[in-house]
Amino acid sequence: MNEIALLKKTLSFVIIILIVGAGVVPSMSGDKPSLSVSINDDGYDFYVDDNFDSSTPGWQDTCFDSIYDAVRAADKNFKIFVYNGDYAEKISISGVKQGLRLIGESKENTIIKFPEHEQGALIDIASPGTTLNNFTIENNTAIMENDGAIRLCCNDVTISNCIIRNNLEYGIYGIDPVALKIFNCNIYNNKKGIYIFARNDLNSVNISHCKIENNTGNGIECYCEGDHDINNLIFNCSLSNNGDSPDRFGVYLQSCEQFIISNCSFCNNYDSGIFLRQSLDNKIIHCKIDGKGRQKYGMLIKLSNNNYIYNCTIFDNRKDGIYLDESEMNTIENCNITKNDGYGLYLFHLSENNNINTCNVSNENKRGGICLERSSDNNEIFDSNISNNMQNGILIRSSRYNTITRCTLEGNTEFCIKIEKDFWQFFEDEGLKIIQKIMAVLGELKVGGNDNVIYRNVFISDILGGVAFDQCRNKWWCLEKRNDTYTPWRGKTVGNYWYGYHQKGVDIDPVDDIIDGSYYIKNGRLLTGNEDKDRLFINEDEYPLKYDPRIKDWNAPDVKIIYPNGAEHLFGNVNVTWNAVDVTSNLCDVKSEKNELNISIEIFNNSQWEPLPNAINMPNSGYYIWDTMKCKDGMNYRIRINAADNSSEKNEGNDTSSDFFIINNDGPYVSRVIITDTTIDSSDFIGDRHEASIVANIIFEEVNPEDLEISADLSALGVEGATLPINMNHEVIGGYNGITATWYLPEVFCNPSNGLLEVIVTVKMKNGNNDIVSQNSGDIIADNTPPEVYITKPSVGIYLNDKIILFPFVSNIINSSIIMGRITITVRANVMDKYGISDIMWIVDGTPRLDIDEKDKLEWPFYDTIGKHTIKAVVFDNARNMNTAKITVWYFGRLI
Repeated sequence: MNEIALLKKTLSFVIIILIVGAGVVPSMSGDKPSLSVSINDDGYDFYVDDNFDSSTPGWQDTCFDSIYDAVRAADKNFKIFVYNGDYAEKISISGVKQGLRLIGESKENTIIKFPEHEQGALIDIASPGTTLNNFTIENNTAIMENDGAIRLCCNDVTISNCIIRNNLEYGIYGIDPVALKIFNCNIYNNKKGIYIFARNDLNSVNISHCKIENNTGNGIECYCEGDHDINNLIFNCSLSNNGDSPDRFGVYLQSCEQFIISNCSFCNNYDSGIFLRQSLDNKIIHCKIDGKGRQKYGMLIKLSNNNYIYNCTIFDNRKDGIYLDESEMNTIENCNITKNDGYGLYLFHLSENNNINTCNVSNENKRGGICLERSSDNNEIFDSNISNNMQNGILIRSSRYNTITRCTLEGNTEFCIKIEKDFWQFFEDEGLKIIQKIMAVLGELKVGGNDNVIYRNVFISDILGGVAFDQCRNKWWCLEKRNDTYTPWRGKTVGNYWYGYHQKGVDIDPVDDIIDGSYYIKNGRLLTGNEDKDRLFINEDEYPLKYDPRIKDWNAPDVKIIYPNGAEHLFGNVNVTWNAVDVTSNLCDVKSEKNELNISIEIFNNSQWEPLPNAINMPNSGYYIWDTMKCKDGMNYRIRINAADNSSEKNEGNDTSSDFFIINNDGPYVSRVIITDTTIDSSDFIGDRHEASIVANIIFEEVNPEDLEISADLSALGVEGATLPINMNHEVIGGYNGITATWYLPEVFCNPSNGLLEVIVTVKMKNGNNDIVSQNSGDIIADNTPPEVYITKPSVGIYLNDKIILFPFVSNIINSSIIMGRITITVRANVMDKYGISDIMWIVDGTPRLDIDEKDKLEWPFYDTIGKHTIKAVVFDNARNMNTAKITVWYFGRLI
């Protein structure tokens, strides 16, 4: 028997002797005590040790030498503890053993191995709610299809803190799992690390904090046949050196939807770090993909649409950083893609309507920065840095209707942008044109790289004539349109910024943004006087920018009204508040120009907008004092705040109140209602049978107070009907005539008992044949439910040096905790209340402890106080509801 098991048994029997000697436990007949114990949530139901035998107390009752035997004897929700050891056995957890928990002593030394001359999975799980924790699972050398270390075909399975290695087939094989959790596992040297096959929808699979490496197949592979996969996550995992041949990947998702791959690292997997095939609506965020010069692609995306790739770093891959093939409507945002042997980004063959923005595609991608080829149409590339690549920054070949804007292209060794004819376009005779059309009809070829739009970019090149190259017909400028507050549309035609370009002999207007004269794009053909002029074309930027747009602001200010924003009753001087921010572009870490905002405020009354007095082109202070006495009383007022920057673009933004508000300066107005539970002195919470007061402030100007009718609806506090105030005091409120009305309730009955209560105060005044009515309300939270409290540590069990050890049968008999060893223990209480906890008091042996720093934790030094002790936690919530929990402990100090 190993030393640890022997020590634990010895300690347990010492405790039995001590308690029996003290007369605590009745004497037991026979040579060995019975170890049959009641099942409890805090201890283990069964124990397994490969050194247990027939001499072990509880043999074949609570103690086993085989995991298989313990599982076979277990019932639902049993908890089985397995000591360190080598267990050469297959384990099958059937569907009737729901909620079974298998916990090993340590994952390095509690080892389940595959027995000789067996077939099938090493651990076969068919029981929902199964937990597997702290094991090494290895050496399944069976070669039957679907054999592996762990096979599961049920829901709500948790596999944690495990080492899964050296299996001929799968590490983990899941069939139709729901709510599968795999976390903090090391999975290596298997054929496939994790394989999940879903014949229906795949829901709530969570793989996190795992290290998956050196598997000869894929690290993680998911194949889904359903239509609505949701809530699946791969988080904070490391996947490296997976795959020993082509078509092997770190993560492979086939026909999967709504996966999130987040905060993962991929290194040196064979074909690519991540492969999406026929997969939709997935997110890949905050990942690092290091190819180490061996991995073929950083990401490979085929026939996959509407995926989102954000804030990823992808570098040093043998081919392309990201490769898209026949994939549409994907977004690649804020990614850093560098030092790949192919392209940084390669959009190939019908990869359409994709969005590439705020990316850094630079630093020696050997084939170039970005390539769009073979009918990769309608893509957008904007706000990106595409610089210092070998060959071209952007290459467009046989692709149309793409937009490239607000990008910086600098230091690429060939061209900043190159737009080429494909092979067939070089042939001009009619016979070859017919062949060309046939090929296009067959779907083999879409000729042309025409109709792309390139504007507001920065082109910088040290190569003579190497800034841009265009053999097709494209548009190197654009008419920008922007919504404007006062004029419905305004437009400005802008081209690109060509570093160092100037039109010789042209007088440049320093105020105008456009250089007088086109910038001509190199087109790769020699022009001779004998050419057919009808077929001659030259691309040009007709509106080149004289300024570098990286330091300009083309964004409208962001404006948000804070007050009043709708449904308010306004009177007197009103403090109009807002938040306005100038959202400037910060492309490529170039500092944006600083713009101060000018603020103008308008009000709408029934039919038209009018500026407020002295509220035109004000500084952006965030507030304005509005005298509503200068406005007629009415119900259909709105407010609009306009903000304009001082940039050359004159950008403007505005916000309008979300609803109408009321101006009422003449009639009465209920400005505020406050409810107070005077029993506990709280305006936030109230309880049944407490005392309460309600105070309402009522403001009026040209009104006789005798004409006012004031009442409150107190039904939420247990009083039916309209109730008159018991007291009214005349006073000045906010500079205006007013009344403070008070109601007092000696006993409250909350309706509902728990939740938000509302008291409505109404003021009426006769005005001819009509009533002028003003209402306002106050609220308070009813809480008549005591908090939940229970002490989580120590629980009923035996503790040695602040840790629970085995054989809690003695403590079950006396319903107490038995503590040995370290003098200071920690008592923790879990406290829950919907509306919050006000106070926790600890009472030890009838004496309150007042020296507690953390209310949910009691550090209790015993100092030789050997014997029985009672610990009680008394908890109060914010409504002063109370609950208690207590536990009895036996402390044996330094006897052991």
